[in-house]
Amino acid sequence: MKDGESVNEYFGRTLIIATKMRKNGERMEDVIIIEKILRSMTPKYDYVVCSIEELNDLDSLSIDELQSSLLVHEQRISLHTVDEQALQVTHERGGGCNAYSGRVGVPQEGKDSRANFAETSEEMLLMAYVDVDKSDKDHIWFLDSGCSNHMCCKREIFSDLDSNFRESVKLGNDSSLTVLGKGNIRMEVNGIVQIITGVFYVIELKNNLLSIGQLQEKGLAVLMQQGKCKIFHHEKGLIMETEMSCNRMFTIVAPILNN
Repeated sequence: MKDGESVNEYFGRTLIIATKMRKNGERMEDVIIIEKILRSMTPKYDYVVCSIEELNDLDSLSIDELQSSLLVHEQRISLHTVDEQALQVTHERGGGCNAYSGRVGVPQEGKDSRANFAETSEEMLLMAYVDVDKSDKDHIWFLDSGCSNHMCCKREIFSDLDSNFRESVKLGNDSSLTVLGKGNIRMEVNGIVQIITGVFYVIELKNNLLSIGQLQEKGLAVLMQQGKCKIFHHEKGLIMETEMSCNRMFTIVAPILNN
């Protein structure tokens, strides 16, 4: 593993080599790959490598499980000074960091949200605007790498909402929607209660969206591979997991808890 190389980069490079060796007749079982990876990590991973070797049967450990464990450790290294709960950190005024070329709304310090609505010329960019014919879509959230902020179309599922907050979101077709508030939503994902903060209330939106960029901004690691999406907290480990749907999208079914 090279200095400064990320876990995902190293695994990607290693698995490409292993695939080529297999194609050329080399017997390359997963346990061999796992052992080679553990022997060749940089020194900052020594502690977690020892833990993995002591607590796991390498013959039954999968490459995905190993990668997940190392990703969590990588997050802890980069966030060792951060003392916060997953998804419970107050999101600063102006929305999440945009993954595309649209600009993020500029915070108006010292002014209330109504003044911000009147004076800002910026718009939040929203690339995904899809429609799903499901009766329980209130509980369905799309994981979206293109939207800059978490967004919800149902007022009643917010646990609290600042209805004075105003902003606008811009769709991929250049049309705009108005944000009528910002608040928090309590939901249960994979048996774990989560509080999603800084969610925009957009009544005209057809589906609820979880911004991958905003999740990563909170210090979470998002791993997508082999038809699955896994979200890891640097201390709690795996907190969300979902499989790719037939239309190549990742959705999370999350019952909304009583407020």
